[in-house]
Amino acid sequence: MSNSIFSENQSKRLTVPFRLLLCFAMFATWQMGVVYFSGQTLSLDGRTPLPVDVGNVTVLIVVGYILSILLMIFRPQLIVWAERVSALAALTSALGLYFPLSPDMLAGLLYIQFFCCIFMIGFENAVIVYLFSEKSAARHLLMAYPIACALVAILQNDFVKVPFSVFRVFMVISLVLMLIFFFWLPGNVWPSFAKKGDGLVCPRRFFKGFYLLVFLGSLLTLFGSTLVETVIHGVFVYYLSMAAYELLVFFLWKRFGVSPMRSVTGLVAVSALGFVSALASLYIPALSLVACVLLAAGMAALCLFPLLGIIAAKQYPSRFISPWIIGLCLIGLLIHSALLEAFRDTPATLYIVYLVISVSVVILYLILEPYLIYSFRKGTSLAVLLSPAEDVPAVRSTAVQVWEPQPDTSCTAEAEAPAPPRETAVSVFDILSGQELRVVELMQRGFSNREMAEVMKISENTVKGYRSTMYSKLQIHSKRELFALVEKEK
Repeated sequence: MSNSIFSENQSKRLTVPFRLLLCFAMFATWQMGVVYFSGQTLSLDGRTPLPVDVGNVTVLIVVGYILSILLMIFRPQLIVWAERVSALAALTSALGLYFPLSPDMLAGLLYIQFFCCIFMIGFENAVIVYLFSEKSAARHLLMAYPIACALVAILQNDFVKVPFSVFRVFMVISLVLMLIFFFWLPGNVWPSFAKKGDGLVCPRRFFKGFYLLVFLGSLLTLFGSTLVETVIHGVFVYYLSMAAYELLVFFLWKRFGVSPMRSVTGLVAVSALGFVSALASLYIPALSLVACVLLAAGMAALCLFPLLGIIAAKQYPSRFISPWIIGLCLIGLLIHSALLEAFRDTPATLYIVYLVISVSVVILYLILEPYLIYSFRKGTSLAVLLSPAEDVPAVRSTAVQVWEPQPDTSCTAEAEAPAPPRETAVSVFDILSGQELRVVELMQRGFSNREMAEVMKISENTVKGYRSTMYSKLQIHSKRELFALVEKEK
């Protein structure tokens, strides 16, 4: 089995300077602050720029999503060039808005803006998932992105009406900065993907949970975005709160070593309280802004999902990770639109439906959280783990990191402290054999017994045997206890 795909992909991941991350983050300002400039209209995706036809915009949304998904699947190496061409087309149409235009021509230029924005959403995700290092992704999502969200709050505020001329300036500036980033991004670098003949094993259960989490999370954020549209000052409070949540996650990570993966649990839980507040606001209108503040936590959590995508890509380098993410978001859009229509006259029922969904997201994330925290902390691929057992020497360490590739320690706060000397380290896991340690490692990566058997080239019953003896030696009885023990050993 060849492991070169992992080391090759890792070498292609980019450490991006913060100034360029700011340029990249302007996509959010352009998308949420400028493209959605309008009065309040109920469409498939929230606000719609006027004067345009809502039905035409809906078609553009669907076509843009589908075309981006197809490109990511069949020609992913063209994504950077597609970003460049789309941003250039959007910039050209933005400059056209400086000329006196008929309503039809104005609508045509706005259609171009809207299509390019939707077409590029999937590519924005793919660039982070496949090309960014964990450190760059975290800095982008937790430092640069809050600045973009704060700009959205300013542009969409309803305290001081922002004239269209200001939106037009922001449109041009945002697109120019995005172009600077896209032309800095190497156009001929893209990761290699796993193929059937590679013999690599996908942790299917982990991926199914990850995709379900993305789908449910997209539903929650869509509802939050729609709700705040109906509240006075709601959009301003929502995006400003989202920026604050993201900065808080970054502060907790850098100051106290709290993994962003662990913070997501809290964000989703706060978002669930937002749905309770939204339901209560039907009877106590003063709680509407409170609901906006709390619901923003869900949007902040969703903004961290590309970081989860990096973890998934390092578990198994599939070309379908970003297409699945964007496809599920499209399905979420359609279902969200249907729910809005079905419960238009009974908003309390709609809020209860989304409250149930939010609780489901909390439970699902708690199931996935140990895998995500472990993989983010370790910051390395499965290159060595996916080798035949006999090819890999068992190396003891203070934790369960058995076959020791050098981790990407730049992405973790706790990695800043020097490790204890190897020769003096003592671990509870030292009592395990090499194969039992291998089982522990793969379990933390989300592999099932059958998948571990495929990786280790042994039978499933043998894996169960190793797992049973490992539990017995460690005096534990469940996977949850194992994760707790690993966390303690950390």
